[in-house]
Amino acid sequence: PLMVNSLDLENIDIFFSYSRYQSKFALKNFAKEAYVVGSLSTEYWLKNIEIAIELKGFKYDICFICNAKFRDDDKYALFLCINYILSDKKLSLVIASKLLTDIDAIAIFCRKKFNIDIFEHNQIILTKKYTKFTTIQRALESKVIVGVRSTVLFQAGSLGLIIYPIDISESYGQASGNLSKLKLDLYPSKDSFAKSMKKLSTKKGMELYFKSNFNVLTQLDDTLRLSRYPSDNIINYLKDLK
Repeated sequence: PLMVNSLDLENIDIFFSYSRYQSKFALKNFAKEAYVVGSLSTEYWLKNIEIAIELKGFKYDICFICNAKFRDDDKYALFLCINYILSDKKLSLVIASKLLTDIDAIAIFCRKKFNIDIFEHNQIILTKKYTKFTTIQRALESKVIVGVRSTVLFQAGSLGLIIYPIDISESYGQASGNLSKLKLDLYPSKDSFAKSMKKLSTKKGMELYFKSNFNVLTQLDDTLRLSRYPSDNIINYLKDLK
């Protein structure tokens, strides 16, 4: 629904998607034809960065994925993250902002809610220099990646990282699609979120997470399971149209 409303899609002849879920949704709502070609940004990451990780040696406890706009879902997700790390001085949070992220809005929010300065707090790390791989690098360095519905969250989950999407809107709202099928409380209380974080920070908890959510995670982004790279798939489909 978010994709349709934001892009004003209607009567599209051909739609290229990065997952089967997205293709099915497109065919049902606005597209005459839909093909799973994979994600170009996932392809770019796979070609240029070491994705494999171990379930130990993490630099941060939580990686908060920022969107450009700081909406209600983002605010609640960040509120949960900061509330959790402040409960133990050993915990850390990295805020993976993007070039267009409104950092000032985030700083004001944290000052009002927690009376803290995110630029000076020793448990909070901010991304200050941006590269093409900044977001995925921060995610790879963290035990759990928290955020609201975004391409990065889909990609991180499909690459074998532990993701925790937050959705405070109606069912199938911001965290729509396969994310809503994860066996997690998408609108947790402070206490339940803290319990989940503690559980997911253990090797046993991580293993249980992957066992319980494996099928959903593999369907978030089909790029890893396609026989060719997305760029090749798109080129071949376009050639066939001639």
